[in-house]
Amino acid sequence: MIYTPPPLNKHKRCYWGSSNKLQLTPKQEAFALGVVCGLNLSDAYRRAGYKGGTRKTVNEAASRLYKNSKVIARIEELHRPIVERTQITLERHLEILEEIRDKAVEKSKYGMAINAHIALGRALGFY
Repeated sequence: MIYTPPPLNKHKRCYWGSSNKLQLTPKQEAFALGVVCGLNLSDAYRRAGYKGGTRKTVNEAASRLYKNSKVIARIEELHRPIVERTQITLERHLEILEEIRDKAVEKSKYGMAINAHIALGRALGFY
């Protein structure tokens, strides 16, 4: 029996056709879609139909799945049309975050500067 995940939202804004060139399982595909649609790893893991125990167990399992080379490749494959459609590169995204951070520091809005710096770190994969 093939697992079919529920739609991520009622407007179906986050649906891409399935491309199983990478031979992902249906749950791995659903996990990748969830990550691309903005779910955190644990929520994407649960939404994909994986069973978990404690919060720690789910977090660890989701993190391991996120490091799977096939899953990484599929997430990148799904991101590609988004980047092309919005025509924003990682480099430009980082420049914008740096500008926001610098403007916040200039205005002594240190909380906002810290948040912008954290967002910058997340975009770079530090968090």
